[in-house]
Amino acid sequence: MLQSLSGFAQSEYYNFSKLDIYTGLSHNQVNAILKDADGFVWFGTVSGLNRYDGYSCRIFSKNYNDSSSLPDNSVQSLYELPDGKMWVVTMGGPCIYDSHTEKFDADYNGHLHSLGLPSGAFINIVK
Repeated sequence: MLQSLSGFAQSEYYNFSKLDIYTGLSHNQVNAILKDADGFVWFGTVSGLNRYDGYSCRIFSKNYNDSSSLPDNSVQSLYELPDGKMWVVTMGGPCIYDSHTEKFDADYNGHLHSLGLPSGAFINIVK
């Protein structure tokens, strides 16, 4: 009886690939992972924000000459917002990433007011 059940076991093989600094990731210490509505996988590392499209990474990092860049390279958490925006928490404070402009806005209180939410300090956001 037991021998007949073993014939029904599935033997599927899965292919895995490793994503690390040698394959395009900005750092191997990943603090946050998010898959957005467009299918991109975002990795928040201690050395920038990485957007993975299944083939390669695009790295977003702090540019001291650009106020619309990431406020700090150490990304702590990510949360998807409506309208193609993402809440990004860095060691330098939170910001809002806009996928349409590919810019970061450190005035997150302004975005909260546009959603009808009060401003203030945040510890965490959950869905």
